[in-house]
Amino acid sequence: MIYRWWCDDEFGTIFFHDHLFANYRQKHGLFGALIVEPKGAAFVDPADHSLPAVAGAAAVIKLPDGTAYREFCFGIADFVPLFNRRGQPLNPPATPGGHGDAGVMAVNYRCEPIPERKGDPAFWFSSLRHRYTTKEGGKTVQVAVEHGDPATSIFETYPREPIRLRVVQGSHEESHSFSINGLRWRRFRQDPKSPLRNQQTTGIAEAFTFDVDQPYGPGDYLWRLGAADDLWLGCWGLVRSHKHDVPHLPHLPKPTHGSSLGTVTMPPPNPKRTRRFRIIAEGRSIAYREPDLIDPFGLVYRLEKVAEPGGKWEAIPQPVDGSLEPLVLRCRAGEWISVELVNKLPDGLSPEPFAPTVPVDDQGRMVSRHVSLHADLVQYDIRESDGVTAGRNPVQTAAPGKSITYTWYADQELGPVLLQDMVDFRNHRHHGLVGALIVEAVDATALEAKAGSADERWYGARATIKHSHSGETEEEIVVLLQDGLRLYLNGNTAFPIPDIPADPAELESEHEDQGSKGLNYRSEPVGGPRWLKVKQPATPTWTVPQGARVLLRLITAADKPRGHSFTVHGHTWPAWSHMGTASPRVGSVSSLTTGEVDTLRFIAASEPADYAYRSGVYHWSLSQGMWGILRIAGAIRKGDAPRLRNRH
Repeated sequence: MIYRWWCDDEFGTIFFHDHLFANYRQKHGLFGALIVEPKGAAFVDPADHSLPAVAGAAAVIKLPDGTAYREFCFGIADFVPLFNRRGQPLNPPATPGGHGDAGVMAVNYRCEPIPERKGDPAFWFSSLRHRYTTKEGGKTVQVAVEHGDPATSIFETYPREPIRLRVVQGSHEESHSFSINGLRWRRFRQDPKSPLRNQQTTGIAEAFTFDVDQPYGPGDYLWRLGAADDLWLGCWGLVRSHKHDVPHLPHLPKPTHGSSLGTVTMPPPNPKRTRRFRIIAEGRSIAYREPDLIDPFGLVYRLEKVAEPGGKWEAIPQPVDGSLEPLVLRCRAGEWISVELVNKLPDGLSPEPFAPTVPVDDQGRMVSRHVSLHADLVQYDIRESDGVTAGRNPVQTAAPGKSITYTWYADQELGPVLLQDMVDFRNHRHHGLVGALIVEAVDATALEAKAGSADERWYGARATIKHSHSGETEEEIVVLLQDGLRLYLNGNTAFPIPDIPADPAELESEHEDQGSKGLNYRSEPVGGPRWLKVKQPATPTWTVPQGARVLLRLITAADKPRGHSFTVHGHTWPAWSHMGTASPRVGSVSSLTTGEVDTLRFIAASEPADYAYRSGVYHWSLSQGMWGILRIAGAIRKGDAPRLRNRH
């Protein structure tokens, strides 16, 4: 059979697959992508520009004007039926021919499974040799590990050379969160005003094209599917930017294609424009709902001190009642951020009882006592401040009892940025080592959210943002979505909060649905005796004045690959605020997977009342506590309570 297609436009990345027995053949690899390049372009081998490259995951694209860019392609597949070298199936169905999720994940027909990279998780992504001390049988021993480069795709380039990314999901069912540490792109590559991203949620048959839109230096940049299940099964690799010439990689001719790579650089660090934070990583029991929903194995980032640009350290008052919320930092566009991270994690860390599982699991795995803090979107030297020891990069974690300092640059108003530990994604993140950095506008001042307050507050989930240019104020709310948690009834580790099975006939839930859900270290499950008499949910109740401008910063700090959605009753906002009045208005956001961030800009309702904010996923998320109250305050008489507006 011969097919003929006419490419009358530069469509970008086009998904194709066998359409006879897709349910069987697609997960075996029978899918691909047709990439339509610019008119008149030539496609050449990255290792020899005199040879054509009509197929393959990497190519150099030469344009008629003499410029060129490197093209890197990522083909995502899930539930691939793989076998180990002994012929044993990996993650087989419970029964032959069963309909449950079976198999493992891969990118470009390759995977680098973490279970095979033994030792301290701090060095799982490293290609170099490392020595460290650990305890075995009560004795302190020295261990050496050297994993080498991953078997997955290593895309090569030189600093500042233009890169075009092609992402396509060919099979089979799941959502995935694709991202690259230290690189970023415009959400719509032909719209320079569209928001910057370094993460993209994908689903089956979806395809995306992105241009890297920032300068980058030498080093190894970790690309990954961010959910714990995907990373564990080996969906990660490297973009290697060589500092020096290598024989097999000729430079690009006139390496520009309209991006800002040739003109934008980071300024040198300036103490007078550096905002400093001192953070302690420690173990704390987290009460997601008093007294019954407890994570006794919680790990948190605790903000200890802050320093204004050019100012001195100031201690942060700690809550008298011991209440906790995730770490939330703020800065202005154009500022440097210096974060000193001190490691005070407890001894004897191990997988908790009844821990949420992943396919091909290892409940006897080592849990790292190293810790780190990785930030998306901001600019930094990948070899010093990435928060993950990847490829040939130096160690970037704080060892037990030690500290490390990261330096980031907020070159523009980025809005919400996910912060997370990248040392041990199987244990640290779902126990609470997540947070957010909010990069405000250059004229913004963050104030304590109290009427008439002039006290600045550059941390915390709630603030009032005042703009000096316009004089306007905005009420800022920061919401972190969490899943894959393991909570226990009254903190008793013999009684985990049960997972919800995918089907009443199944005894266990699927891997991607295991664990509890929460918002900002809080959860209010629906149903049961408590639900009949609850007056105030354990989740945050945010109070804003009627008619106020609201910035709801939404950060998906999730652990699992299952997608979420989010809505606020009685309110709508522009889908793409950079489009102004030309943007359609929406009342929910969707495709929320690990690392996805959004800013919902809306005007608070004119009618004082309580408006629900919640997940749109009823069975697994809303019922497990992903909801809360947005309280619109107005001229309410003393003693009156706002009415709950059940708008939907």
